[in-house]
Amino acid sequence: ASSCNGCISQYVHVPVKSGDVVVAFVALSPQSVYSRIIGAKYDAGFLSSLASPGMTFQQRFAYTRNPGSGDGTLAWEEYAIATYTGTATITGTVNSTMAAWSMIAYSITGANSTNPFDSNPSLPSSDFNDCNQTDGCSVFYSSTNANDMVLAMIGSQGGPAITAPPGYTMIAQSN
Repeated sequence: ASSCNGCISQYVHVPVKSGDVVVAFVALSPQSVYSRIIGAKYDAGFLSSLASPGMTFQQRFAYTRNPGSGDGTLAWEEYAIATYTGTATITGTVNSTMAAWSMIAYSITGANSTNPFDSNPSLPSSDFNDCNQTDGCSVFYSSTNANDMVLAMIGSQGGPAITAPPGYTMIAQSN
């Protein structure tokens, strides 16, 4: 995990084995750009690229619209298949030096590298909720396969500490 406030690029190192599914999640606060640049649009900051030597990242989803009541965090999830064993350096780049953003990446050994995500068309690839301490957040759905891995990313700006619920494992935190 890595985060920065006011940098155009950052990187994370991830141990990989050939054939691992490597997932990278990027979250950017457009409010950080909006509040620092006079006349900037609210959505002025965007992920420009995500790269690692020997891997080609594919976007799984991009949530790039203002969800409403919160700070309008933008989020991207991309994945690649590791082509070697060792340490991957994943570099993310955004289009503004005024952005506050975080990047978390991890590798999954033993996942189906040909079709890493459940193919059930009724499952959402993402469910982005803009919630608060009063309402809380919940996402409900069922997977198709018995051995599916459920990935959940939770962002909090100034909220309480986030902990993994029973049955889940916290992979990383980035502030």
